[in-house]
Amino acid sequence: MRVNQQEAHKMKYSEFYKSMVRNAIAMRQPFTGSFELTPRCNLHCKMCYVCSQDAASRELSTDQWIEMGRQASKAGVLFLLLTGGEIFMRKDFFEIYDALINMGFIITLYTNGTLLNDEIIQRLSEAPPYLVSITVYGASPDTYGKITGHPEAYEKVVNNVRKLIDAGINTELKTTAIQYNKDEYPQLAELAWSMNLVMRIVNYISPRREGSGTDPLGNRLSPLELLDYEIKATESLKKLYKNDDNQEEIKKEDIVEDVMTGDFDKSIVQKADETAPKSAFRCAAGKYGFWLTYDGRMTPCGLIGDIYSDALNMGFIDAWNDITNKCAGVSISQDCYNCSYYSKCMVCPARTKLETGGYEKAPTYICEYVKARDALLVSHKV
Repeated sequence: MRVNQQEAHKMKYSEFYKSMVRNAIAMRQPFTGSFELTPRCNLHCKMCYVCSQDAASRELSTDQWIEMGRQASKAGVLFLLLTGGEIFMRKDFFEIYDALINMGFIITLYTNGTLLNDEIIQRLSEAPPYLVSITVYGASPDTYGKITGHPEAYEKVVNNVRKLIDAGINTELKTTAIQYNKDEYPQLAELAWSMNLVMRIVNYISPRREGSGTDPLGNRLSPLELLDYEIKATESLKKLYKNDDNQEEIKKEDIVEDVMTGDFDKSIVQKADETAPKSAFRCAAGKYGFWLTYDGRMTPCGLIGDIYSDALNMGFIDAWNDITNKCAGVSISQDCYNCSYYSKCMVCPARTKLETGGYEKAPTYICEYVKARDALLVSHKV
């Protein structure tokens, strides 16, 4: 069955990725990164922390993105995420994409799937990315519309996912857990299951980085609501697996992109980097990963804006060296470092700044989630 084949593929990929990460950290070399091609989007999601409709004049040009790609490749970058905003808002997307593919990058695409059409899918099938990741915000046009402002787009997204799969393009589905869709995971799971996919969950809603009237904090679940959502989601997926003798038992970590505990990234970083336990950044940020904004600034990740270098004018490798030095100078909140849950938590400077406005205080939202999750693991072995 396709799901089992995918899991086997992921296991091999995971071991390869871990090995490459260890080498990149040892060499202080950028290995993976994100190109934020645009902050513009055709949807208006209530929880979005990125969307900006007036930024087109500040976006890097086609040639500038291609040149950034050349410099990144020369610096040793292998994995690239192309993200937005909505990447297909750019009319020159395939000029950039084809150039990056020809440079040898292993590319993942983040898209809402609404702007896909037969021509785009055909072109992707001719030079496939490693993965196309699509977020499905609701299990019905009504819910999808309440979240995105475009109920008519729901059926189009679902049909486009089926077309991607039919075209042989590796596709991932995920949803973002918020107030409007908190009861719909069972239906979303069934939708994904009907395509031999698993509906993954993004479990952290960030405060707004820059936006256009969105309200991420007003729409995210409380820590306890989120944990309850994840438990129920796992149980609903187990029911789908139950009648398939070829499937291993599903676990929460199989479906939740748990950026608040970050077990995968945290473990490989700490094993590869002796400074990691004392470092404010315990993930890829500034160690082997970067984020390049739509206007040419390099940051450690997409959530942090006040630690950056001007990659457009400095050049990629000088910007990378500058970023790694700046990251090394960021201190951990002493409240976090002295906390007994610190080793179980993925608190970082980016989330600390977004949640508290600075780097000195512990982010209460993340603290409450991690403590509740740990108590549940201890009492129920979830």
